[in-house]
Amino acid sequence: MFQFILKRLGQAVVVVFLVTIITFILLQSQPGGAARAALGKDATKEQLAAFDHENGYDRPIPEQYVTYLNKIAHGDFGYSYQHNQSVNDLLAARLPRTIFLSLLSTILALIIAIPLGVWQAVKRNKAPDYIVTIACLLAYSTPIFFAGLLLIVLFSQVWPILPNDAPQGQDLAVMWEQWDHLILPVCALSVGTIAAYARYVRSSMVDNLNEQYVRTARAKGLSEFRVVFVHTLRNAMFPVIT
Repeated sequence: MFQFILKRLGQAVVVVFLVTIITFILLQSQPGGAARAALGKDATKEQLAAFDHENGYDRPIPEQYVTYLNKIAHGDFGYSYQHNQSVNDLLAARLPRTIFLSLLSTILALIIAIPLGVWQAVKRNKAPDYIVTIACLLAYSTPIFFAGLLLIVLFSQVWPILPNDAPQGQDLAVMWEQWDHLILPVCALSVGTIAAYARYVRSSMVDNLNEQYVRTARAKGLSEFRVVFVHTLRNAMFPVIT
């Protein structure tokens, strides 16, 4: 187990290192450079040169990359000239709400996907299994923004029962108070996740239902509910937990 953890940590370090290189290259590849992207097309050459000197963009590329890594290591993610605010402040304002919304959508997806996957496995190769499989493929291939637009049209215009905008507060307490504004965003985020988790559960359940311990449990006279939800589902949940 310890060696497995070390291996995973080593892989994570390599991935993060490659991501920093790719991100740095993309930043350096902006048309006109970072100065032009920040100051706009009307900036003079003197203003561009002053911006490059102030931010170290006139230094050698390797030195710029080392400075870039050093800032990230110290928690300095730069400044957003589009929002006229530091990236750290933007993260502090938006990250808690993003985590909250993602957590709600994941919980909803699990609540729906696990029973759905179990039902598919029990009804495998029958009409209900085929219907749910097609629905899952459609849901998984639907972009989140398009799913959100469909939900807004259906439940805010065709059937005006839900608000068409997200919670407008800046903190989690206000978001929770405006719970009805959370329904559509959470459902939109859950669509693809439900499809993915349902497929995981179905595949794992089908494999486990063919195992010897399931036949033994049935031979001992256990009810089908106990065989499926107590014995089989417990072992089939490992891919989803991972």
